[in-house]
Amino acid sequence: MEKTYGGAISTTGTNTTLNNNTFINNTANSTASNSYGGAIATTGESETRNSNITITNTEFKNNTASGNIESYGGAISTIGSSLAIDTVNFTQNKAEAKTDNSYGGAISTTGESEIKNSDITITNSNFTNNSISSRIRSYGGAISGINQNLKVNLTNFTDNQATSSSKSYGGAISIMSESTTLSSTLNISNVTFANNKANGSSLSYGGAIAITGANLTLTNSTLDKNSATSTNTSYGGTIATTGESEIRNSNLTVSYTTFLNNTSKIGGGIYGKNNILNLTFSAFNNNTAENSVNLADENVTLILRGNYFAQVDSIYDSNITAQVNGNNAVALLNQTTPSPLKVVLVEKDSNQTITKLGNNYMLEVSSIPDDLITKVNLTVENGYSSDVEFKPLPADSNMKVYTEYTLVAIMNHDANLTISVTTPVNTVGNVTANVDVTENGNPVNGNVIFTINGETYNVTIVDGKAQLNYTLPSDIQAGEYDVVAELESPMYDANPVTGKFTVIKLDIANTTINGTIKTFENYTINTIIKDTNGNTLIGTNDVTVEINGQTIKTTITDGILNITLPTDTMEAKTYPFTVNIGETTYTMQEK
Repeated sequence: MEKTYGGAISTTGTNTTLNNNTFINNTANSTASNSYGGAIATTGESETRNSNITITNTEFKNNTASGNIESYGGAISTIGSSLAIDTVNFTQNKAEAKTDNSYGGAISTTGESEIKNSDITITNSNFTNNSISSRIRSYGGAISGINQNLKVNLTNFTDNQATSSSKSYGGAISIMSESTTLSSTLNISNVTFANNKANGSSLSYGGAIAITGANLTLTNSTLDKNSATSTNTSYGGTIATTGESEIRNSNLTVSYTTFLNNTSKIGGGIYGKNNILNLTFSAFNNNTAENSVNLADENVTLILRGNYFAQVDSIYDSNITAQVNGNNAVALLNQTTPSPLKVVLVEKDSNQTITKLGNNYMLEVSSIPDDLITKVNLTVENGYSSDVEFKPLPADSNMKVYTEYTLVAIMNHDANLTISVTTPVNTVGNVTANVDVTENGNPVNGNVIFTINGETYNVTIVDGKAQLNYTLPSDIQAGEYDVVAELESPMYDANPVTGKFTVIKLDIANTTINGTIKTFENYTINTIIKDTNGNTLIGTNDVTVEINGQTIKTTITDGILNITLPTDTMEAKTYPFTVNIGETTYTMQEK
């Protein structure tokens, strides 16, 4: 059966560079088999050598790959080839398959070598109103990648669509791994996906991106008004991992990205299956779904840090393992705002009301440029929040601000801690540490975590005060010790404070022992050792006794000295002996 390659250009095992070109109304049509590349098709020559194609400052418009069985790339098809694209516009290109699958409305890339992936890089480009259609499966309204490393930067995907009489994957991008030795990766940064759609009659995955057995890294991007629709089931208004790969699972890392106004039946924002989703410093607002407006996960490890979910029905899970770090907020404006809440996206040119915020929060509204902040009227009801500050967002901020939204940071108030500790103390007794916790002179409640000598103690604050009574352990050594106090509160931030106490050595009272024994007898000392305050020593202490040139070592417990001296071989006369306890020496005598 005849296959068709490249409506305008077809290359095999060559390096091709195109600059300042226009490809319009080209068609690769096969009435009997597959079609590849409505405008350009390139194929690698061998298992070990790729073709390379570089395209800059070029337009692809209204090109078509039409195959009776399968079709690949409405504008470009690469097999075993590397592709670099910079400043290129893809508009109204399409790939259509009459009886089977279709891949990439604008670009289809397939890595055929089992030795290395093909590398695809796209930057400063636009994909607009590209589409694919098929009878069985449609992959990628704009781009389809199989066994590829695909990098996309500073690019827009708008109004692209994947439709199928059965299943559709990725309104804008579909990437998958079919190789047992190579994995596919998709790295996206500074990209906007808007109004893309995956529409399959029986099943749809990913209004913007569908992933099968591949890894995705997405950062500093916007996904707005994308949708996955189906008369049956649809997953992931923006991103879906299909879980269909029998080779490997997919992993997603998403950071500093905003998901707005996206829709699907399950997972209006992201749908994940059999994968790890690491989601940090991203915001979800006004996404819709029948189940889970923001995240839907099955057999997923979910790692969350510093995200904002603007709907209550945010996360739907089945057999999910969650690791939550830092402040993640799930809240609904105009209703109760739970704590702690850090970052909110607020529509500009609008009035916003936050109720029941709590009197321990302050609001900071930031925007780029500065004059836009005046268009937001923010109201806090019930007389709660004490401060609202409007200011421009710092130039080095990692959180991206988009045209229709500004940032409201709802922050903890700053509390002040002061500490006082009793000092010095002897090795026997207690230490008292007092901490005052205030904000502008007013008492703050919560808990104080005290740390002394590696041990921690949790004390509840009452009327702005926390007190720890610490009993010195019996084996504590003389010296200086730190008492560190840290505030534990979901609504206040404070720097830890450190106090000190000094353990000083005890002076032991001088004790005189006189005893008389007969020759051929041993002498036993049995006495109580006390300090100069009259208190019996506590704990275990080392003791050394010296007599007639001999040294006897022992220990005493709780001040009881009981030791027998070897005097049975000594001649009759008076013998002095010394008892050493710590740094204290006593000279006694025995007759």
